[in-house]
Formats: sequence, structure tokens, C-alpha cells
Amino acid sequence: MGVEEGSVILDEEGSSSSGVRRRGSCSCSKDDFLPEESFKSWGNYVKAIKETPYRLTDRIMTRSVDSTEIVDMKARSQHEMKKTLNWWDLMWFGMGAVIGAGIFVLTGLEANEVAGPAVLLSYVVSGVSALLSVFCYTEFAVEIPVAGGSFAYLRVELGDFVAFIAAGNILLEYIIGNAAVARSWTSYFATLCNYQANDFRIKAHGLTEEYSHLDPIAVGVLAIICVIAVLSTKASSRLNYVASIVHIIVIIFIIIAGLANANTSNYTPFAPHGPRGIFQASAVLFFAYVGFDAVSTMAEETKNPGRDIPIGLVGSMVVTTILYCLLALTLCLMQPYYQIDKEAPFSVAFEAVGMGWAKYVVAAGALKGMTSVLLVGAVGQARYLTHIARTHMMPPWLAQVNEKTGTPVNATIVMLGATAIFALFSDLDILSKLLSISTLFIFSLVALALIIRRYYVSGVTSNVNRSKLIFCLVIILGSSIATSVYWANSDSKIGYMITLPIWFLGTFGLWASLPQARRPKIWGVPLVPWLPSASIGINMFLLGSIDRASFKRFGLWTGAILVYYFLFGLHASYDTAKEFEKKQSEDGTKLRKVEEGDVSSAVKDESSGAIGSTRFYLPLRMAEVNNEGAKIRRGCWCGKDDFLPEESFKSWGNYVKALKETPNRLKDRVVTRSIDETEVVEMKSRSENEMKKTLNWWDLMWLGMGGVIGAGIFVLTGVEAKESAGPAIVLSYVVSGLSALLSVFCYTEFAVEIPVAALISLSHNSSLIPPQLEGFAGSSLGGSFAYLRVELGDFVAFIAAGNIILEYIIGAAAVARSWTSYFATLCNHNPNDFRIKLHSLSEDYSHLDPIAVLVLAIICLIACLSTKGSSRLNYVASIVHIVVILFIIIAGLTNSNTANYTPFAPFGPRGIFKASAVIFFAYLGFDSVATMAEETKNPGRDIPIGLVGSMVITTVLYCLLSLTICLMQPYQQIDKDAPFSVAFEAVGMNWAKYLVAGGALKGMTSVLLVGAISQARYVTHIARTHMIPPWLAQVNKKTKTPINATVTMQVATATVALFSNLEILAKLLSISTLFIFMLVSMGLIIRRYYVSGVTSNVNRKKLVLCLVVILGSSIATSIYWANSEGWIGYVIFGPLWFLGTWALWAFVPQARSPKIWGVPLVPWLPSGSIAINIFLLGSIDKDSFVRFAMWTGVMLVYYFLFGLHASYDSAKQYENKILEEGDVSSVVKDSDHSGVALKS
Repeated sequence: MGVEEGSVILDEEGSSSSGVRRRGSCSCSKDDFLPEESFKSWGNYVKAIKETPYRLTDRIMTRSVDSTEIVDMKARSQHEMKKTLNWWDLMWFGMGAVIGAGIFVLTGLEANEVAGPAVLLSYVVSGVSALLSVFCYTEFAVEIPVAGGSFAYLRVELGDFVAFIAAGNILLEYIIGNAAVARSWTSYFATLCNYQANDFRIKAHGLTEEYSHLDPIAVGVLAIICVIAVLSTKASSRLNYVASIVHIIVIIFIIIAGLANANTSNYTPFAPHGPRGIFQASAVLFFAYVGFDAVSTMAEETKNPGRDIPIGLVGSMVVTTILYCLLALTLCLMQPYYQIDKEAPFSVAFEAVGMGWAKYVVAAGALKGMTSVLLVGAVGQARYLTHIARTHMMPPWLAQVNEKTGTPVNATIVMLGATAIFALFSDLDILSKLLSISTLFIFSLVALALIIRRYYVSGVTSNVNRSKLIFCLVIILGSSIATSVYWANSDSKIGYMITLPIWFLGTFGLWASLPQARRPKIWGVPLVPWLPSASIGINMFLLGSIDRASFKRFGLWTGAILVYYFLFGLHASYDTAKEFEKKQSEDGTKLRKVEEGDVSSAVKDESSGAIGSTRFYLPLRMAEVNNEGAKIRRGCWCGKDDFLPEESFKSWGNYVKALKETPNRLKDRVVTRSIDETEVVEMKSRSENEMKKTLNWWDLMWLGMGGVIGAGIFVLTGVEAKESAGPAIVLSYVVSGLSALLSVFCYTEFAVEIPVAALISLSHNSSLIPPQLEGFAGSSLGGSFAYLRVELGDFVAFIAAGNIILEYIIGAAAVARSWTSYFATLCNHNPNDFRIKLHSLSEDYSHLDPIAVLVLAIICLIACLSTKGSSRLNYVASIVHIVVILFIIIAGLTNSNTANYTPFAPFGPRGIFKASAVIFFAYLGFDSVATMAEETKNPGRDIPIGLVGSMVITTVLYCLLSLTICLMQPYQQIDKDAPFSVAFEAVGMNWAKYLVAGGALKGMTSVLLVGAISQARYVTHIARTHMIPPWLAQVNKKTKTPINATVTMQVATATVALFSNLEILAKLLSISTLFIFMLVSMGLIIRRYYVSGVTSNVNRKKLVLCLVVILGSSIATSIYWANSEGWIGYVIFGPLWFLGTWALWAFVPQARSPKIWGVPLVPWLPSGSIAINIFLLGSIDKDSFVRFAMWTGVMLVYYFLFGLHASYDSAKQYENKILEEGDVSSVVKDSDHSGVALKS
């Protein structure tokens, strides 16, 4: 076994011979943030800037490998994260991260304004999309169990650049999501105190309406969460565990009590805004599912990732989806959708039915749920950020893991700090839409990466099959995007008859004509490529329901991260790669493959005309630091080299040179794919310390539910039921749940497969495995980033990583803001009473939410301290949350009125799917289980159980909740901020609203906690690749957690939560999430059908053709759905998708089969995931796509300026070192891959 980049060895006294610095207190320097060569002087920097084109080409064309993400990237955190989590922890983490962040935040809003009672259907749509993504995340998390989550997956499958783009979106997702939950926490707390949420907020008249209600309570809650997250992961898990139990009890109460007071007349009209309203709400309600991916970021702290992550992710998502649907149903049955309260819908609903006392139970449950969401979010976010920093795409200071706590303290604090800023200012509606774009984008990328991972293996997949794969993926993506665009711009149905068959043909062609080149060794997504392809389709379709303003904000964010990337991240990651390549060629070490598709030292591939693959074979050093300049961390000291340590940033001259080389570097990074071994083994080593393997399937199950339940059902059900779907919101949840489940399968196979694949391949040469790693179960916390990096290469992985980061930031910010809303409900106040109104800002950003910021800060602290502690905390919190959900369902159904279900779909099918695209947010968070792989004891067993199990439970709960709320109230009366609380008030159970608010707060707290944990692990893994500063990859030696990444992600989330409203966040999140899920599903198809050197050229071309058909038909269907009310298009595109998938299944043999767990019905399920994800994108409004495009632009700017060069340098440093050592006897051409193969 070996390290790709940055293997570091400490001498006996704990220092190195090349200037290693011990950390004292909290001091830090430039080298902790920009340690790379490009930033050593202005001359170096100018040189690096000039080389940007070459470096960008290198980073785009370079993919990481599994072992690099798992081992080498972890080493950059200096200390290992504590492995304290099991599947039970992850299950509660998942539920804690999700339940409460959506159902208590957005249900009232979407039911009231978008979907009406059909918000239930919106939850179904979002839940399906989220579940599809969960599958994809699970497979990746099992195979690449690193803290980086989707960033690591995308870096492996899609390359550095895509991974960075995804990382930026992941960070945004986390920050916005937690900020939204923190603000919602204030809302439910206000309800609990019989106040309006705004009574607890500060009105800043100088800001615009949407940013003028400052929320100090949210900031305070975030601060407390930060402390808990920093102290102990295991403690956070335990706290989340208890809180989730309470939350589930409250949810059960809400459902039971709500249904007991149901009035079916409230379901008339069911879909007042038609199908478009349903899908529009679905895109926002997708926010309710945000958080599940936090479980995948816990991989480094999971004792058995292969077992625990699938159980935790899938299990928590299933439970969450079920609860969400039941809650949405209950809310709309308790109150007319137009009367649903948008801030605390369940609490107000109970008051409406005469159960005034119940609103306190609801508010308390909501608070508990949102607390779990914030806690889990803080833990996961920090780990995302840590892993990103490990790659030096972000400052490596963020990758440090505290030696005492074993948690990424730096990342936790930074993330929650950012989240607190957002929570202080931003309105919940803005946060949720922006979050949905990012989340849907990331989920689509992860699904795409999963397809690529299954169908393409460098050196195995032939040129023909590679071409087929590309063609099929283009069709799948194109049809999905087309469907989304059509849905967003037309009320006709004719377009879908074109796009859907095209998507089907693309998926079918991939399934039938291409053999899977790789199969998961432990757990794999079933029905590959159908499920990942469906995940892509649904995620993209949901994006079509997000408004243009959200896309504009997303575009701005993308532009910002691209600026950062081109200025810093590219050069830092490039320098890191090149520096290590140089060192390894000087050391005379044995070599093994660490990256694919390197350009600078490649030879021409005569057979294909492409640049051949580069293979390196290096010795493994895990949790060690070498004597070549690595630094021992003490306290929080950091310098420039922690952020930009690569050669490109040593001086301005170097930087200018790097910028000049951008085209070549970009080409290198685009055509280079990582391999399993790199992601599983080597990337982990870059965190410098191992994460603790403390999680099992039980932990993962609860992490999954904690990361999902509450993130959507309490956030989006009311909004989408009221505004988009009406009582048909239950169908929206079904659609979203199906999409999410398909993604879950893809994630599960990736999460299980990569670590096992790496170890099996390494076991063939036992001489490469050092004694300290014999018997080690490889794991990676890179999640979807690692999966995509392996299957789609560095560039695609970076794009996905940026969206993953955006997804997490937005998701956590939205949850944090919703936390304030439910807290206000709990205090009998309007949420804006707890926010500060700044009239100088636009309405969407004028309500500052300090309470959300406080909640994120607390979550950050918990996430930094202990992964296992965070898991246990999430476990308890999730149990409580589920109890609350069961109460909501039972009480709601006992007060149901079937008249509330008339009209059932007042907005028609379009409203259902529109809501589904939004409430897909409610399923976010399941991928967090995949990122927990490095901390899972047995990934092969635990990840499938955790991922699938949590998703199934979540979906059922979601459907029941959405059914309940629409039976309790007419959808027009559903409150958009706290729908369940208001619904109980509407049926006379005023007391129940406090229970609902408490459960929602609990659920959202779990979501934030799981999110904080998983987000940090995503960021950590991305940083390990140097796409973002490697400082973020550091794992704290004491806490064994990625503190840097955790803090950074939480700070970003707090910033978003402070300002942005929920609707904007949810839609932007859905775009990013659906995109990532689509990529993961596609990556899974590629993984199954393409293995370099195994898949023939003919089969590769078949795979490309099928993927093109699947993607194209999915995009076309989405565009048609968005732009037309007709149906003829579906008659055309649907069969095309089917033909594409069938062709892939019938004519392409799978080149790789999962060894332990695999997605069933491959390629049908991954292809279905692609299609559904892309289709859901069509329900997201144009403004959200504009914001998404802006965010993508920002990420690209950052990538071309920094990330490309940093990751390129990291790769080339090892390569140069290898070439200079004299251990390489021959350089041979790799006819099936782009790069050179170096064989010893």
C-alpha cells in the first residue's frame, strides 16, 4: 500500500528534518494557510498565475485514486480521527442530520405557497431523488470511506476540478443548510414561548427585508453546537442519538395526534398549483433531505465503514422519508394549506385544531430535531472541509485534526462560524432554494461518478467502451438537463415525450451495451446504471423548479469559488501534487498507482491519441508525517503553507508560470482519474492523523436519519404543500424519496466498494503493505467526491465538490434558520421576532438570524470534539425526534379531516413535481453516512445497512408526515415556517405545537450535527487532494476529527444562515444536490461497466453511447417538463431513456462486480436515479439555476486560479520524485487510459 501525495514521516522526537514546526497554543502563520511553493513569494505567485492554464489542464485531467483519498489525504490532517462510530451511530446521525431540518422548516412554507396538500407528493419526489443519491453515496462511502464524502468520490471519479466545484457547493450546502436550521430553531423556540419568531430577532432597518431580521438565538445555538462537535465525535453521536430518539417520539406524536384531528376537506383542492407547484415545492423540499450525506463524511471515524455506512445511510434515509411523508400528510389534513403557518406549521396547525397544548410538544420536538441536525451537520461539515483542505484546494490549516479530541476543530469552527453569519441574516426561504440547487447538483455529480466508477477503470476499460460510456452519459445528462429546462420554461407536455425516451435510451444503452468495469467489493448500488441515472435525471429535473433568483445567487457563489480556485486553490493543489511527486522520485521508494491521467510526464497513447495514464506505486504511511517539511500541529498555529503549500504558490513567479500552464494542467486533471487505492489509502494520509474508527451500522443508521429527518420535513412540507403541491405533497415526497433512494443505492455501493477494492488490489502485492496496516480495513471520508474522482476524474470531482460544499453550507444554513423559526414557535413568537431586520438589504437577505449562528457555533464545537460522541448525541436526539414524528402522525391523523384533501392536487402534476424538486432537500443528509466511512469499523457491512435502512425509514416517515399535515389543515392554511405546529393549533391541539416545535428543533439540531460532521469530512478529503487548501485536511491529533474543516464549514454556514432565507437556499441546494446525485449515479454505472484494461474499446463506446442517450433523454425530459404542459415529449424521451438503459443492460457486460454489496438491477436503478435527478432539476426555477451557474462560475475561477495548480502540483510532486529515484525500470504506454504507466 502507499501514498499518493504527501506521505509524511515523523522522526522519533516528533519533528522532521525539514523545518517542521510544533504548534503552540492557537498561533498560526501564513504557511498554515498558504504553505505551497506558489505562495512563498510574490514572484512565485505571479509565476503560478501565469501557469494557470497549464495547471488547470493538469488538475482537470487528473483523477485521484481510492487509496490516495483514504490514506494519503488523511495524513495531511496530521492526526487520525477517532474511529468510534458504528452503524447505530450512523443511523442516528443520518436521521439527526435530516429529520427536523426540512420537515419542520419547509413543509409549511411549500404547502402554503407552492404545493398545497400535494406537498406530500413533493416530499415523495424529493425523497425518491434523495434515496437514489443515498444509494450512490453509500457505495462510494463504503469503497472510499473518507471524511471528504462526495468531494473525495468526485475527485476519484471526475478529477480535481469537478471535485473542487462540488466541494464549493458542498460547503455552501452545509453552511446554508445549517444556517436555515439555526434560524428555524429560533422560530420553534419562539413558538414554544408563545411568541412570534421575529419577536426574538432584531430588526435591522438598514437591510433589505429578507436579511433584516437578525437572529442572535440561532448564532447562540450554533455556538453551543460548535463546542459539542469540537469536543468529541462519539459524544456528539451519543447526544444526537438521544436527541433523535426524542425527536422521533415527537414526530410520531405529531402524526398520530395530527391524523386524529384530520379533516379530509383540507385536502381539497389537493394540488391547487398543479403539478408544477408539486415539483417546484419538491425542489425546495429536497432541502428536507439534506444532511444524509453527512453520514458518508463520518467514514474515517466509523469502525467498520463497509458494514456501518450502508446501514446508517440507507436506513436513516428510509426512516426519514417515511416520517416526512407522514408529517406532510398530517399537516395538510389538519389545516387548509393556505392557513398553514410558514414559520412553525405543525405548532400552528395543532392550535388550529384545538390542541393548543400540542404545539409545545411539536415545538420542543422540532427544536430537538433541528438541534440534532445542527449537531450532525457541524460534525459532517467539518469533515468535508477537512478533506478538501487535505488536497490543498483550501488552506491545509482546515485539515488539522486536534490531537486531544480527535476532531477537526479548525474546520468545525470555521464552518459553524460561516453558518452563524448566514443564520444571523438570511431568510429561510432564500436559504432553502440556494441549498437545493447546490444539493441537487452534488447528488447528480455523485450519481454520475458512480456510473463512471462502475463502467470505467483506467487500464481496464477499452477505448471503445470508454467512448460508449461518454456517449451514454452525455445522453443521460443532456436529456435530464433538457427535461429540467423544459419543465422550468414550459407548461406543455410535448417536450417530455422527447427528453424522457432519450434519457431512457441513454441509460438503457449504457446498461445493455457496456460491461461494468468494476463491481463493489462489499456494498453496491443495485440496478446500475438505472438507479444512478435516475438519480441524475431526478436531481436535474428538480433543479427546474427552483427560481431564477436562486440560480443567480448560485451563480454568484460559483463565480466566487472559481475566483478562489484560480487565485489560490488551483496553485495550492497543483504545488502539493508536484511537490510530492518530486519527493517520491528523490526518495527511491517503491511505487504504486496514485493518480490517473497525469499530463506533464505522460506519453502519447498511440491507440487512442489521448494522453496515457500515469501510475505510481508508493509505500503507505498512515498517520505519519515525513521528514520533508511536514509540520506537527500544536494548538491552532498555522501558516501560508498550510493553505497553499504547493510549488506553484511558493512565489509570484511560480504562480504566473502555473497560470501560463493552465491549459496543459487542466488537460492533465481532466483526463486523470483516481483509483480506489488512492482514495481509500493514500488520501487519508494527508490528514496526518487517522480518524477514529468508532462507528457501526447502528451509528450510521441513526446518523443517516439524524442527518435527513428534520432537514426537510419540518422545513419544507408546509411551504411546498401550501404553495406548490397542496395535499398532493405526499406524492412529491414519494417522488423525491424514490430519487433519494436511488441515489442511496449508488452511494452505498461506492461507499462499500472502494475501500475493499483498494485492499484487494493491494493484497496482491503484500510487500506494499506495511506492518502497521496489515488487516486494516481501508476507508475514505471523501464520499461522492472520492467516488467521482475515481470514476470521472479530478475535474468532474472538483465540480461536484464545489456543489457538495455549497449543498452542505446552504443545507445547514437553511436548517439553522429553520431552527430559529421553530424556536420562535416554541416561544409563541413569530420567527422574525428573533431576527434582525436590515432594510438596506433585499427582502430575501434582510432578516439576520443570530440564533441560527449560535446554534451552528454549538454544533461546530460538538462536531470538533468527538465523532463518536456526536454520533451518540445524534442517536439519542434522533430517537426523540422519531418519537415526536410518530406523535405528530398519530395525533395529526386523529384530528384529520379528509375534506382538507380536496382538491388533492390544486396545482396539478406540475405542482407535485415542482414541490418534489424542492422537498428533495428533505432527504439531504444521507450522503453524510458515506463520508463517515473512515470512521466506520466495518464499511462493507455497516454502510449499506446504515444508508439504505435510514433512507427507507426516513421516506416512510416523510410520507406519513406530509399526509398528516394536509389532513389536519387545508393546504392554503398551512404555515410555511412551522407547518406542523400551526396545524395542531388549527385543530385545537395548541399544546401539541410545542411538542412539534421541540421535535423539529431536535430534528434540525441532529441534522446540523450530522451535517457538521459529514461536511467537514467532505472538505477534509477535498483538501487532501490540494484542490482546496490542505490545511482543511488536517485531522486533530487529540480529537481525531477534522477540526479545521469543521470550523470553516460551520463559519461559512453561519454566514449564509445569518442572511439568506430558506426558500432561496432550498432551491439552490436542490440543484447542487440533484447534480451531485446524478454524477454519483453515473459514476456507479461507469464503475460497473468500465474498467481500464478490462473493458474493450467496443464496450467502452457502447457505454458512452448509452450514457449519452440516458443523460440526453433525461435532460430533454427535464427541459420539456420545465417548459411545456404537454405530454407528447414524454412519449419520445421516456422510451429513449428506456432504450438507452436497456441497451446498456443488454449489450454491455459489466466489467466489475461488487464484492460485498452492490446496487441491484444495474444499470436500471442508477440510470433511473440519473433520470429522476435530472427531471427534478426541471422543477427548479430559473433564478435558482442562475445562482447555481454563478456558484459554478466562482468555483471554476477558484479552480483555474488555485485548485487546479495545487492539485496538479500535488500529483506532479510525487511523479517527479518517482522519476528521479531510479526505481522505475520502464515507462510503458497505457492504451486504455490517458496518462503514462510507471511500473517498477
